[in-house]
Amino acid sequence: MKNILFLVMTFLIITVTLTACGHNDKQEKQQFDQKMKTVEQKEKAYYKAWDDVNLEALKSFNQTDATEDNHEMLKKKKEQIDQTLRPKFKAYRDAAEQLPGSNDDLKALKRTYLTAVDKKEKALNEVNQFLELCLNAIESNENILAHTRKFEQHRSTVEKGLAHAKATALGYSESVKIEQTLIQNNENIKRVVERVLEEKNDIQRANKINKEVIPLIKNDIKALNKERINESTVNNARQSAIQMYYELEYYYKERAQSAQYSQRLSKTNVKRLIKTSKELEQYEGQYHKKNDEIERAL
Repeated sequence: MKNILFLVMTFLIITVTLTACGHNDKQEKQQFDQKMKTVEQKEKAYYKAWDDVNLEALKSFNQTDATEDNHEMLKKKKEQIDQTLRPKFKAYRDAAEQLPGSNDDLKALKRTYLTAVDKKEKALNEVNQFLELCLNAIESNENILAHTRKFEQHRSTVEKGLAHAKATALGYSESVKIEQTLIQNNENIKRVVERVLEEKNDIQRANKINKEVIPLIKNDIKALNKERINESTVNNARQSAIQMYYELEYYYKERAQSAQYSQRLSKTNVKRLIKTSKELEQYEGQYHKKNDEIERAL
């Protein structure tokens, strides 16, 4: 009889313990769900901000569209990401990290949800990087045009200065000498540049510009600096020629940078970028599955 009573009491204790555990699990899950409501509010605000950026405008975008015509549109979207979308995402992530993990099941559920948040952040970063790349490519093209204009300005100054200097015997002699140097430099640079620009691969072309073209221009600058000039007008023209070569150096450095941007843009699959908040919901599949399993077990 004592053994029977002992077994009954043991059964009752186990039952009460299990019931208490089940009750605690339910309470903890309710607390989790309550916190999740706050997370969902932050998520909703983030999703709205995402859709307000209207990234669907990038749907058919390609590298040839990274032009001045689209500069303002791309710049505005980048500003919206930095000023609105990033802060909204931070508030969303902070709320998600506050989710309770008071038992093993809830810890696992929280980890699953944070994994989804990580994927959403990665999607945001990929869009942001694409916009940065487009803006960098546009800025690089603008710099190329600016250096071209400045080069032409200096070239015009050189030509006028040398022409003016020929009015005197000394000026004529020294201007002809500088002219011959510039002509020879131009032929050397042109020959190397033509060979380098035959390279079809953007990265290889950029490397060749940096290794072959830039050092050649730098050497021309050094040589001009060493020229002994006595006539002041010719000397001024020589200084303008040096500035002209600096602009040429900057121009080709920018060409090399532009080639790298073009290569990276060509490797970007815009179609794979997340453009709507609805697409972000796909990352929560595992979380909802795990949540359903826990609900059924309670």
